[in-house]
Amino acid sequence: MAGILSNRFCQLFTKRASRLPPRLHPQAVDARYPVNDGVCRSLTVAARKCFAGSRGYVRSLTVAVRNVILGLLHVRSLTVAARKLILLSFFFLSLSCGGTAPTSTNVDLNEMVLIPAGEFIMGSDINWMEAPQHTAYTDAYRIDKYEVSVSEYAKFVRETGHRGPKYWFRTGGQPVPGAELMPVVNVDYYDACAYCECEGKRLPTEAEWEKAARGVDGRNYPWGNEWKPDYANTWEKGPHRGSAVNAYPQGASPYGVLNMGGNVWEWTSSWFVNYPGAETPFDFTGTDVVLKGGSWLDFADSTRPAGRKDFTPYIRFNTVGFRCAKDAG
Repeated sequence: MAGILSNRFCQLFTKRASRLPPRLHPQAVDARYPVNDGVCRSLTVAARKCFAGSRGYVRSLTVAVRNVILGLLHVRSLTVAARKLILLSFFFLSLSCGGTAPTSTNVDLNEMVLIPAGEFIMGSDINWMEAPQHTAYTDAYRIDKYEVSVSEYAKFVRETGHRGPKYWFRTGGQPVPGAELMPVVNVDYYDACAYCECEGKRLPTEAEWEKAARGVDGRNYPWGNEWKPDYANTWEKGPHRGSAVNAYPQGASPYGVLNMGGNVWEWTSSWFVNYPGAETPFDFTGTDVVLKGGSWLDFADSTRPAGRKDFTPYIRFNTVGFRCAKDAG
């Protein structure tokens, strides 16, 4: 009975969402997420756990409600005040997801990986946002092996007086104990740029990020063409919260870069426009920034290196972080 009710809710919610005018908003252009995919799957799992009397029912319902909130953000007629209230609700619900404490602090967070100059296969023909698959070129550059961590960003906040994010941080730029190796989140595009500049680095371009993640052969995932749920922090098998930046070493890219699929979305320096020759129902004007990599809140399809999302540069979210790059010279 619970499963039937949840499926009926999904049908009604999807039907309502299908009448909404399209918005050029992060995650809104892909009709499968979060309305059909995240909401329906979470509600179905929650209903089944409730019906079975599982101990995980509270958490499952929390995630389901949170995904419903994400869906509501796509309602174009909402007032600014209503959106702020929804985002505030989302934030408090997200606190229940916490994060995994790091298992080891023996890691060089400043390590960068050299990516050689040359061509590589970029994009895919799986959906119109990534199409067409094409050959791209990058000069040689270096990219952070790990996502920027809470401890690194906390040091930046203390030394520069830059505002600290509200997630994983205490007043005065001090990280929450045990969260030092978690990826910093709740930072917008401009926060990420400021950090990179302070470090003598920059954000990677979309092409640089994708090449570092998939190599030159156009593979589907950082480790190869087959999906392996134990290789990335995604919704399928992950802890349903963020992981330390040095987690999942088995899922490293061909160049040895970690967490290029899942854990947190990552800012790039590229503005979101259609690829040349793309046949799409939308004409992106470059007012949003490209996010890459997917997060723990996403399913495998969103964590492919070819995947791309448009995101408003001044929005902060608890599944969005970044890593830095710099020229090889």
